[in-house]
Formats: sequence, structure tokens, C-alpha cells
Amino acid sequence: MEATSGAGAVVTYNASATDAGSGVVSSSFTPASGSQFALGTTVVQATATDVAGNTSTGSFRITVRDSFPPVIVLNGANPFPVALNGNPYQDPGATATDAVDGSLVVTVTER
Repeated sequence: MEATSGAGAVVTYNASATDAGSGVVSSSFTPASGSQFALGTTVVQATATDVAGNTSTGSFRITVRDSFPPVIVLNGANPFPVALNGNPYQDPGATATDAVDGSLVVTVTER
């Protein structure tokens, strides 16, 4: 799952429990589908109980990651015209934002 903020992402999953004998009377999954999951891997614990009172447990993993790079937006025109008239060049700068990290500081390096 892709993170939508620094808090991770709200994750919806489909999971169920079955019983070939008497049938499942209750099941639970923690954290529940629709919960906020933090960045990284979270183990979802599953519990199911059948009509006869037998209980079974299991688990599965949900991974939330930040795989998209920041978006950089240049200030001013692109390409930026530079007049060669002896005046000093003033870099208009840029901004950067990231879904997880928010606004970022842009560092301009001259080559």
C-alpha cells in the first residue's frame, strides 16, 4: 500500500474465516480494515470461533511504503532565459513537496 501522509495510509482489506463443520459464529481482525496503518509492516491478527466454541488464530502482513519521489517545481520559466549583459544571475529557485514528508527544502547546486 502506498503511504498518503507521514502517518502512513488508511488500508482497506478483505478477509474472512470459514469452518467446514459447524460454521463460524465470530471473527475479528486487528487492526481492522479501514484503520490507519503506519509506514512499514503491520501484522494483522485474525481470530475466528465456530459454533462448537473452537477458536483458531492466524495473521497476515500489510506493508505501507513511500515509493514516490518528491515533486520539484521550478519557479519562473523553464527554460529560464538569462541575459548576458553583465548583470548578476539571480536563480528563481524551486519548491518541492512529498506526500509523506510535506514541503521540503530545495538546495540548488551550481555545476
